[in-house]
Amino acid sequence: MKQENPLASAWVENSCADNSDHDTTFTPQIIEPQSQIETGSRERQPSQRDQLIACAATWVLWSDRVDAYASITINNRVEHYAIRSSALRERLINTFLIATDKAPSTGALSEAIATLEAIAKGQGIIHKPALRVGETAGKVYLDLCDATWRVVEIDDTGWRVISNTNCPVRFLRKPAMLPLPAPVARSNAGALEEMRDQLNVNRTTWYLLLSALVDAFRPNTPKPVVRVSGEQGSGKTTLLECCRRLIDPSQANLRSLPKEERDLMISLDNAYILAFDNVSKIPDWLSDAFCRVSTGAGFATRTLYANREETVFSGLRPVFLNGIGNPVTRGDLADRLINIDLQTISEDKRKTVADIEAWFVTNQPVLLGELLNIVATGLKNLPDVCLPGMPRMADFAKFAAATARAVGWTQEDFLRAYQENRAKAVSGVFDDSATAQALMKVMAQRSELECTATELLKELTDAVDERQARLLPKSASALSNDLQRLAPILRATEGIEIGIMARKGERRGIRIEKIGKTPSSPSSELDSSAA
Repeated sequence: MKQENPLASAWVENSCADNSDHDTTFTPQIIEPQSQIETGSRERQPSQRDQLIACAATWVLWSDRVDAYASITINNRVEHYAIRSSALRERLINTFLIATDKAPSTGALSEAIATLEAIAKGQGIIHKPALRVGETAGKVYLDLCDATWRVVEIDDTGWRVISNTNCPVRFLRKPAMLPLPAPVARSNAGALEEMRDQLNVNRTTWYLLLSALVDAFRPNTPKPVVRVSGEQGSGKTTLLECCRRLIDPSQANLRSLPKEERDLMISLDNAYILAFDNVSKIPDWLSDAFCRVSTGAGFATRTLYANREETVFSGLRPVFLNGIGNPVTRGDLADRLINIDLQTISEDKRKTVADIEAWFVTNQPVLLGELLNIVATGLKNLPDVCLPGMPRMADFAKFAAATARAVGWTQEDFLRAYQENRAKAVSGVFDDSATAQALMKVMAQRSELECTATELLKELTDAVDERQARLLPKSASALSNDLQRLAPILRATEGIEIGIMARKGERRGIRIEKIGKTPSSPSSELDSSAA
């Protein structure tokens, strides 16, 4: 006679409820030996695999359609883990040790984890996990990553620290993530302005940086890429590290650039904010990858030890860079930049790292509280914001305009400074592009030009010296791709329109025409007028 599987019934009872409904304490459960089927028959003991699965009988299993997860209720909190993570593997081993006083075999452990993963994907509910920051139903949630798994809830009325049992977002923890202090609300705000003074940033630049930091609390909208530049001794590294620690502190706050796309995927899977130190040059592949990260596009690579399966990484992440000079050479990335230029600190104003660290640690709870106040103000004002035009990164621009008064300037001040900042980044790419400089020489005495990519490449090569010619694209197709990336920059900075004409036979033409340069908005210094 076939007996009912007690594992399945125990799991179904727990998996049908959402994690917010859990009120049971996590207790290891071991299947008791089955009763004798016939008189005199040998008693059957459950296998280690079945005992391991029984240890997870109170877990809620779920998935995001790609990966499997488990939510474990412990006392007054709910902890969320990826089933394939080392943290859940260690918890399962420890639970088994406590229950049986034995260590599970490697094979039994692998079989149990594979079974739990199959149940989560086949029978669990679908839910999207979050890392450090989550958003749902018009509310933003910040995981403090502390021992009690507390969360900050932010909406248009303000913010509050809550238990994660009342949070609809399921946050994952990564090994390198560090806790944030509980934010503090202070009536006389001013810690952020003190931080600006500590970190050698002028007021206009600081407002742009604050706008980017506040926007980082919205995990589902495209993000600008923040680039901090300046001479050695200008405080670039210190500024970038403090910005990272305000929202997403880690055991390694700043890292070097990844060597390949797989390394970048692993970074975005383990941290919410990506911060890279001492960046001198960004390869073309990484420039394209940063553009995808800032908009939330996914990455896919072949799964290890599998021939036809893919591992997919996806996530929208704020990206911060610092370095001397301009490492950005591609127009599409430059158009997403916020440039933070720092001046060299004079000797009479220089501070030690220990002094800045002591000030930051003391004021971090108040700094976080002021940032959350600005986020709440932005959520309240966002529905009423109406921009005269939608610039690139329109979601960021609109939210920055909603927080302008709370940051310390007006909507008009922000739009003007943001447009000038973007124009400066774009013009830097134009100045560094060999193709753009050669094209300007070719078009110096012409108002229009129609030719194939091959013919244009020859004209560009003839117009420059041998050293510059070596920097030009090596083929007609590479030139066409380069021109498509440069088209927005040439249109904005030089009034040159580039278009691809219809294919004629086997030849595809390029049309270049001077349409007139659009004048940029006048420069302004906000230090004396803002705030």
